[in-house]
Amino acid sequence: MVTKAFVQGMMDASPNVRPTDCVIRGHCRTHVFAFPKTQLKADAPMDPAIIVERPEARATVVSDLHAYFRDASPFRHYGICCSLRSKIDDALSRRAKSSSPDRHRLFVVAEQAMECETTMEDGTCYVVDQEMLTGGQAGEEALIAWQVDDAPWPEAVQEEPGFVTTVLAAVKVVQDETEVIREVAEASCFFDTRGRAVYPMTITMSGNLASISPQSATEVADRVARMGTLVEVFEAKQGVGDDRISNLVQALRLENIDTDHYRRAWYLSLFEAVEAVLSKNDKQAFHQRHRGYRKSIGHPTPSTTMDMDEFVRLQGDALAELRRVYLGR
Repeated sequence: MVTKAFVQGMMDASPNVRPTDCVIRGHCRTHVFAFPKTQLKADAPMDPAIIVERPEARATVVSDLHAYFRDASPFRHYGICCSLRSKIDDALSRRAKSSSPDRHRLFVVAEQAMECETTMEDGTCYVVDQEMLTGGQAGEEALIAWQVDDAPWPEAVQEEPGFVTTVLAAVKVVQDETEVIREVAEASCFFDTRGRAVYPMTITMSGNLASISPQSATEVADRVARMGTLVEVFEAKQGVGDDRISNLVQALRLENIDTDHYRRAWYLSLFEAVEAVLSKNDKQAFHQRHRGYRKSIGHPTPSTTMDMDEFVRLQGDALAELRRVYLGR
């Protein structure tokens, strides 16, 4: 659990940092996508063309990103967020060499701003040097807010349901685009009652970090011996063609998976592989503990995303069951 005390201790030990009061007023998010299959043929960039607009969101086709954000965007995000400016600069610099005077790349800019007024507690907001942020300038100040478990956080900051997805669907239909529409830049931040950017900071406490403990040489040797025993058991069973063990070993290969599609596939693989090696009664109990979430992952909707707490819970339960079955503990 990440607490205020943890954050305070960490920040107190950091140079060029000071705590500050902060009242968050709202949240900004901007996506920039490459407009597919079309370039503008003209001597000069075109005026921004609005796809859809409402008070809290707008989608616009743009040929000059810098001019758009500087002169035409109704939102504050670009003006206050060094990360967004940096990401757009980087994206444009990578494409500058392939441009020509009468050809202009087109972009879809999707912008949103949402109210989520929250008074942050002491010890959760700090003034820091911008250099710690993407696109920040050394010597300039920035505000950060830490998300902790024992203090308020702005309520469920989410994109307007379906806004970006709906815009991209319309673009795909009209442009007859069967490939994924490439995202050029994306950024988000809060803003406070004075209109300043407030950058959210989070810490993910992994199981490995939480479970590290000092061990004597004897204790380490005991763990190594248990690992050797387990390898021998697995190899022996695979040697006689036990496909359940082959599947289990593959499902235990905890790779660095960074998409929801493959996380869901991994979840289902591990779930099925562990059930296959359990006795009837143990299988029923294991299934009962995870059946609700396994069903939702096995029959996803287009908006289904992996709940990482459930992801970790299945891993922990699976590993405990395997230790009990194969190592008697």
